[in-house]
Amino acid sequence: MRIFKNKTLGRVLSLLSIVLLIIGMDQGLGYLLEPIETVSYASYLNHDIRQLEKAGEKADAIFVGASRTHCTFDPAVFEDELGLRCVINTGLPGQTINCTYYLTKDMIERLHPDRVYIGVMIDSLLEGEDDIQQRLMTLDRMSLKNKIPMALDCFAPEEMLYFFKTYRYSYQLSSEQIKMNIYEKTALRETGAHLRGGDPERGDTEEYIGKGFVDYWSSCPTGTIPIKGAVDFSPDKVSDDKLKYLDACVEVCKKNGVEPVLVTGVTSVMRMYACTGYQEATDFYKSYAEANGIKYYNLNYMKERESLLPDDKMYDYNHCNGEGAHIASEFFAQIVKKEEAGEDVSQYFYRDLDDLKKSVKRIVAVGAEISEGKRENTVHISIESLHNDDVTPLYRVLICGDGGNEYSAVQDWTRESELEIELGDAPSYMIKVEAGAEDRSYGTASQEYTYEK
Repeated sequence: MRIFKNKTLGRVLSLLSIVLLIIGMDQGLGYLLEPIETVSYASYLNHDIRQLEKAGEKADAIFVGASRTHCTFDPAVFEDELGLRCVINTGLPGQTINCTYYLTKDMIERLHPDRVYIGVMIDSLLEGEDDIQQRLMTLDRMSLKNKIPMALDCFAPEEMLYFFKTYRYSYQLSSEQIKMNIYEKTALRETGAHLRGGDPERGDTEEYIGKGFVDYWSSCPTGTIPIKGAVDFSPDKVSDDKLKYLDACVEVCKKNGVEPVLVTGVTSVMRMYACTGYQEATDFYKSYAEANGIKYYNLNYMKERESLLPDDKMYDYNHCNGEGAHIASEFFAQIVKKEEAGEDVSQYFYRDLDDLKKSVKRIVAVGAEISEGKRENTVHISIESLHNDDVTPLYRVLICGDGGNEYSAVQDWTRESELEIELGDAPSYMIKVEAGAEDRSYGTASQEYTYEK
């Protein structure tokens, strides 16, 4: 019997040794193969976190969540406004709530923050597919201790190979690429230098600033954000499985003496108008927070939203740019400061979506579907626009022939949303659709489309 037990124990230890050896080799070779900027600046964030760990420092606050968290909260602003030493933004594009839980747990264990801001959005708890790359991006920000349980929980058996960087980055297997990776990672480790990004002469549109924050420079002229990203929310569509992970996020915070706070980062006014049930989602998170004895903030309801964060402070339909992030972060930091001083901060927010809409004095967005017309050499244009219910939109269509640089109106302002437009002889056209209102205090929205015959 003793011999049997010894043999079994020996086999288990041998297997464990082989597994650890494989993981160790993968980590070493994977380090050489992984490009420094792959997966959304994970190398830079990990460098910043390792520096804190080496110094034995803790974080005052950490932001976790998806792309809106990633784009909205500038740690430097919170540090300056609140007199904090260390704030970290671990948000990243496409992070689903199950990934948020594991990352929250990992950050709490490593940086022991006083507070964790958990980013929630209208679709955070709805059923939907998540891309494997998005889950891998979360893994790249975590310690090995928590990577393994997350991989076992969040990856299907056929996806497990991606856990190994030697498999994931096998396409990088070239001596020149490995040399470049070593050079860049050595510079990052020794000097903290970010060797890529932040160079306008190269056409860059973003730069890693530090502590997880990326400054995006693109901008959307007011009225040019396209109609997209519509989501239909209702409480009965909330996934029980995803809700359990949100519960787990709150629980792991409380269990470790960390204050959890729910916060919705900035999106465009267009998306609030386009989504069905936007207010219902806000009410859901507000009720959830109250039931759990925590706070919830929706930054999209900040007073003077239209003047503080117009479209030109957005870099796309769903995310603010660096300027917008600074404004939103400064606003939120002031809210936190006022509330900690005992002030009622409800006066700084609109009551609900209807209250916000009262402040909107423009056509929010316009969109069109363009197809071949019924008559020869014509196109059919079906137009929609987003605006307040008391606004009657007017539409105008302009075209620019192939190679031209000036638009000319082919349909003056009209209330008709279904239009048949005659074209000229050019093989392709730029078609510009505008939406305005009889009340000229409402701004004009527009979209441009390419049409080829």
